Amino acid sequence: MITQEILRTFLVSIGWLVLVFASLFILIKSWLFYRETKGSPFGKLVAAANAGWLITMYSLGLVCTFYLFRDIASLRIIFPIFVVWFVTLVILLYVTVRWSNEASALHATYTNMSREIERHTSNLNAACKRELENEKEVEHLKDEILFVAAHELRSPVSAIKWGLTTLLEDKEFNANLTGDLKEIFKNIYIHNERLGDLVGRLLNTARIEQGVLSIKTENVFLVHSIHEVLDEIKHLAGEQNVHIINTIENPPPVLADPTLVKEILTNLITNAIRYNVPNGSVTITEKHTDAAVLVNITDTGQGIPAEKLTDIFQKFHSISEKRALGKEKSVGLGLYITKELVTRMGGTIRATSELGKGSTFTFTLPRDTPPK
Repeated sequence: MITQEILRTFLVSIGWLVLVFASLFILIKSWLFYRETKGSPFGKLVAAANAGWLITMYSLGLVCTFYLFRDIASLRIIFPIFVVWFVTLVILLYVTVRWSNEASALHATYTNMSREIERHTSNLNAACKRELENEKEVEHLKDEILFVAAHELRSPVSAIKWGLTTLLEDKEFNANLTGDLKEIFKNIYIHNERLGDLVGRLLNTARIEQGVLSIKTENVFLVHSIHEVLDEIKHLAGEQNVHIINTIENPPPVLADPTLVKEILTNLITNAIRYNVPNGSVTITEKHTDAAVLVNITDTGQGIPAEKLTDIFQKFHSISEKRALGKEKSVGLGLYITKELVTRMGGTIRATSELGKGSTFTFTLPRDTPPK
């Protein structure tokens, strides 16, 4: 028969002693786990949970002790409280040991996973860095090869041009040529000119990529540059039966490199002719502000799809050859070079187009001195 005196003796002599030692054990385990997890949120959660259990245990112990020593309650009230207190103590010890072990294992697993992730991330970053360095080396080598090849081709192309020009201008030599031979020499001259143009574009591309493009700015009058370009390409417009309308009269000078300005105009007007329609037209207009001169080159060609307008200035991107008059193929460098030249001289370039109606290329170049 369990009496109140037996419960009082057990609580005082054994219960509180067990509670104190259990508290020390739980506190030590919580502290060790907290240090093991380096003060992580999970370690703080375990410590807080254990603290809550201990507070509950001491509260129940105080309630039992109070009732047992004050003799103000019957055994039927005290005994359930004592049982709850004792069972709670056993559960607390079991959970502390079990939870600490499992939490330690979980934390170890998490730590190992974190280390593996860091190791793989480090390896991946190193691999990406090596790939990037290799890619840069390949790009540099490609630019070097491109520059050397174009530079070496320029001399024989110039020599062929000089020789053909000399022969074609020699009246005595021409008098002894048949019509077929004259046509052959003419075709050789035309294709050599195209080869020379390609070599020049390759050289400019290589210089742009290597950052060694020389730009000598001065006052450039666009009206003179446009007239020079139109004189040089009028044969192309005649061959393609395209009418050129130049409305530019006397815009203010721009601060740019005259040679590069001519190349920009040549590329844009030539494209407007080649990608036009038979009996089409190319219109050149101009506007200017206090800061810049704006030039529009509009053709009546088939137009460019809207989804391709963002790509036409990319290197080696060419418009479908089905849209071009004639049979000459493009390597896709003209617009790339044009954009780079305009940008490097402080200007901008953009394109608008409508299928079936044509395209407009607009570029700006800064003025020499804005008016006061």
